Amino acid sequence: MTALKEYTREGFWEITVVPATKKNRIQLVDMKPLLSHSQVRHRGWPFPFMRSQDENLYSHSFQSITIGEHVPKFEGFRLYEDGLFYWKGAMWENFEADYGNTVLSFGNVNWEITEMMLFTKRFYEQILSPEETIHIRIRLGGCKNRLLYDKRGWGSFGTRCAENIIVIEDNFNCSQLKASWQELARKYMKKVYVLFGENPDEESMIKSQNELLKMKLS
Repeated sequence: MTALKEYTREGFWEITVVPATKKNRIQLVDMKPLLSHSQVRHRGWPFPFMRSQDENLYSHSFQSITIGEHVPKFEGFRLYEDGLFYWKGAMWENFEADYGNTVLSFGNVNWEITEMMLFTKRFYEQILSPEETIHIRIRLGGCKNRLLYDKRGWGSFGTRCAENIIVIEDNFNCSQLKASWQELARKYMKKVYVLFGENPDEESMIKSQNELLKMKLS
């Protein structure tokens, strides 16, 4: 993922998901179809983003790294035979002339984490049994001194974040993930917001999730 370093230095999202039991689960030939079937397609691009010119197949893994040409899209992922999935992407705020590295979008926190969790549910329910345990780690880098920001008129709010890297870790089994992925996403959202001096109510977070899930990528 060294190709992404230049674009993620000022701020990034990252997710690592790994089954607790280590064993080979996925054949190389099945990796791309499984990922394609699991993609979340509710915004202007799918999560995770894939296109053939960015992809590489290795002895034990499948990787894709996209460096934006016409849009500020800088992200990459790697999937291993044992089911470990790692994704990293630049914060889009860093490429907005009006924002730079001074804000973190309130709405984007909701949508990024919701997309991550919906993808995780879709992917792992295909390769794991209901009782198998999954470990998840979400990291936000470059958060220090950022404020939350809302494009719809709220402007900047909350308090400046004192943490440079926010880390969220959790364990659950596949049946819990399938039944409660939206609730888990909201729990992780709150962990981010607290570090910006905010504590949004459950209703507003559910509303934001539903706005995302009603969208469809054509």
